[in-house]
Amino acid sequence: MVVINHDQGISGCVTGGVTLHIDAGKLVRYGGYYSKFEDMRAEQMALQQTAFSNNRTNCPPAKIH
Repeated sequence: MVVINHDQGISGCVTGGVTLHIDAGKLVRYGGYYSKFEDMRAEQMALQQTAFSNNRTNCPPAKIH
């Protein structure tokens, strides 16, 4: 069964400890209730931002001819 819910207050009661999230066209499964998903997603986004920032600072500037 798939439940689409926009009320975060009841998400923990309905999901049974599994949250599915569509990200970049891929379905990602998170174990734990919605609050755990929010924490894990925020951590994942922070890591991605750090990796992106590090990548930009490590790249040499483009040469314009």
